[in-house]
This record gives sequence, C-alpha cells and structure tokens, in this order.
Amino acid sequence: EYQNDGKDDLALNFFFDSLDIARNKDDQHRVAEILHKIAIIYNNKMDFENELRFLAESSSICDRLGREADSLKLLVSMNLTFIACKKNTRARIGLYRCLKASGSIKDNRQRAEIVLRIGDGYYNLENYKKALRIFTKGSRIDKSLETDFLIRMGKSYLALRKYDEAEQHLLQALELTSSKEQYECEIEALENLATLYSETLQYDKRIDCLKIISKKDASNTPVSHILNDIAVTLVKQYKYEEGLGYLERSLGIARKSKDKELEAFLLKNIGSLMTSTEKYKEALLHLKQSLEIVQSLNLLESECIILLSLGSIYADLLIYSKAELYLNASLKISKKINNNALRVQVLIELCRLYPNYDLKKAEAWYKQCLRLPEAKKNKLLLSNIYGLNCDIKIHKNDLRKARTSLRKSFRLVKNSKIPGEMAGALARRAGIFEQLGDYLNAEKYSRKAIKDAEKDGLTIPNPDYYLFLGKCLVFNRKVIQANKYLDKSIAIY
Repeated sequence: EYQNDGKDDLALNFFFDSLDIARNKDDQHRVAEILHKIAIIYNNKMDFENELRFLAESSSICDRLGREADSLKLLVSMNLTFIACKKNTRARIGLYRCLKASGSIKDNRQRAEIVLRIGDGYYNLENYKKALRIFTKGSRIDKSLETDFLIRMGKSYLALRKYDEAEQHLLQALELTSSKEQYECEIEALENLATLYSETLQYDKRIDCLKIISKKDASNTPVSHILNDIAVTLVKQYKYEEGLGYLERSLGIARKSKDKELEAFLLKNIGSLMTSTEKYKEALLHLKQSLEIVQSLNLLESECIILLSLGSIYADLLIYSKAELYLNASLKISKKINNNALRVQVLIELCRLYPNYDLKKAEAWYKQCLRLPEAKKNKLLLSNIYGLNCDIKIHKNDLRKARTSLRKSFRLVKNSKIPGEMAGALARRAGIFEQLGDYLNAEKYSRKAIKDAEKDGLTIPNPDYYLFLGKCLVFNRKVIQANKYLDKSIAIY
C-alpha cells in the first residue's frame, strides 16, 4: 500500500521486516519475491546500484530453486538497468545471452514475456531493427500477448520512420484492445498514434487521439498534461486562441492541485504562444512568472530554457543588451548542468544576435557550435548551423563562403524523409538567395518549399512560405501572381 502511494521509504521498512521473517522461516520462494519488490523500489528511487544487488540475489535464489523463467526475467531486468546506467556494452552482452537462453523456456506465455522485455532492451539501446525482429518473432510465441507485441512493433517502425507500417500495427493493436478490454494497452497505442500523427503533421488526428486519452480513467497521464499537448498541437495549426483556451484550462488545474512545477511549465508555454502571436508584453510577463517559480524550485534545466526564450524575445524586439544578458545566463547554466543539446540552441540564438553588431563574436559562437558532438548528431540542427554561418558570411560580404555553407546546409536534409523538414530547408535556401539579392532563385526555391510542404500533406502549410513567395514575385514584377500568394497567406493568418 505504501509503495502504491509513492511512500517508498516506508514501504522499504516493511519489506525489510518481511524479508527477515521469510529468511527466519527459510521460505526461499518468499525471499526471492520480496528481494524483487525491494529492487523495484530502488529502481523508482533511481538507486541502480542497490537495485542491481537485490535483482542479482533474487535471480540467484530462483536459479537454485529451479525457477528458470523467473531467474531469466530478473536477469533481463538487470540488463535494462545497465542501459539506464549507460553500461550499454554490458547490457548488449547480457541481452544476447538472455535471448539465447529464452529458447529453453517451455511455458509459451513466460517465454513470450521474456522475449518482449529483451526486445524492450534493444529498443532502449536504439537498435530498432534488432528490436523489431525480436518483437516480430515473439508475436508468434503466444497469442495472449499479441497486443503488446503489435504496439512494440508499431513503436519500432515509428522510430525507423516507417510511418505506414507503424500506423498499421498500432491501429491493429487498438482494435484488439477494444475487443479484449485491455485499457492500459489502449492508452499506449493511442499515445504512440498521437506521436506518429505529430511527426507526420496530421494534427487533427493527433488531437482526436489526445481527446480520447483524456477521457480514459486508465490513463496515467494527468489531464493537465494532455490539455497542454492539445494546445501545443493547435498552435502548430495556427489556432492560437483555441490553443490558449486549453493552456489556461490546464493552468487552472495545475494551480488547483498546487503543482508548482507544472504551473511553471504551462506559464512558459503560454509565453511561447504569446511570442508566436507577437504579443511580446504578455509573453515576457508569463515567462518571467515561470522563471520566478523554477528558480524557487531550483529547476536548472527549466531555468535555462526560459532564459533562452526571454533572450530570443528581446532579440526580436532589437533590445540586444537585454537579449545578450539572458542568453549568456542561459549559456552559463547549460554548461553547469552539462546539457550540450541546450547549449547548442543557446549558441545558435547568440549567433543570430551578433551579426547585427559584432561579427567576430558571431563567428566564435558558430565555431563553438560545430565543436559540440550534439550538433553533429542531428542533421537538421547542423543544417541550421551551416545556414547561420551563411548568414554571417553574407554580413561579411564573403559571398563565396556563404554559398559553400548554403550548399552544406541543403545537402544535409536533401534526402530527408521527415515531413516538413525538406520544405523548411528549401525555404531557408530561398531566404539566403533573397539576402544575396537573387530574387529569381529565391522565387524558385520558395515555390519548391510550398510544393514540398503540400506533398507532405501539411494540413495547414506555413503562411510565411506564401508571404515570402509573394514578396519575391513583387520584386520579379509578377504582381498578379504575388497577390494570389499574399491572399493565401492572409487567409491562413
């Protein structure tokens, strides 16, 4: 009961007392069971060293008692913990041995459970192809776990960006959950479908999934989080007022439950929405309220993100001294918490800031960006960084190097399969040509960006694309065509 209520320390006291009684009675089956329960609590507390110790002891007892399947399940749990500890090599070796040993388990249900967990291990190691093979084979072992395997296969296809196959498996799982009343599996299938529809820019379908989840009692996700997700999706569709309504409802729930961390998160999101609608005064007010809360709770990562947002707003307002102040504060925290992914974002924002009045600093930040491994791992991010360097070279009037950076930027996402990414790269290329005064090429790539966005099935293409093309057409003296695209942009806004 204490464990269910999240009172882990009290639960541990009772479990240790129970363990002493079981040992005194020499009830080894009971000892193994209690040791496993203690390991689970240490996992919740993120105390992996103690978790591994109790899992190993429990597994050893099960092995001596001839409970081969239980022993193997515990060994798989140990390998999942090794992944959480970043001991990936050890986990790979262990999972391979467990997979080999699983073939000797005679009970099909237990073997399927073990294979499912081994597949989870490979998925957590980001070896999605291997995980998919294991889930596919495992689905044939025992029909009672068919839904679980279908969801895992759907997740693996999603990670591999094979969206059609992912949707097919997740919808199949969803159909099975309704017939078998598997409520938790139903929620999991819906959550993964919502992620899929977000990545494929099918925002209406994503909102439908989220609304169904919000009505399910079995969902572990608080309603306020779901309302926030709906709001974020609506903002992506430029439905700002509707999105704000959901955020305010969610904020009311957070304040009623006195969840300060969630309140800060929602205030930040309202600030971001206000920034999108260029209501900078309200945006600054909400972001500063959020900043005050996260500073009082000592949430350094959240503080870093909010300071970054504040710096970006002041940069948009051309108040460079304040922008620099907030961005440097954000950079300092990103170094302190050793979050290089955030550090790259801050450096990119600083690069955007400095070409306006200090090119040497801009170049220094650009070089720092390139040195961070997080920048090189993400093709889209690296593409943006090269695009930024192109902007810096234009400011320096070094057009040859500007074109070189532009080509590097474009090449990185040329064959991208992510919906909307190619359109964004084409739009950036069009923008660079505009800065170079080459309006014919700017028009050409702007048209390609719109075509690519429409091909990807964007429910509402970015109005900025139409606006930019209209602007290029005006410069190229194609006024009638320009009016058509400017009207489209206005209609979306």
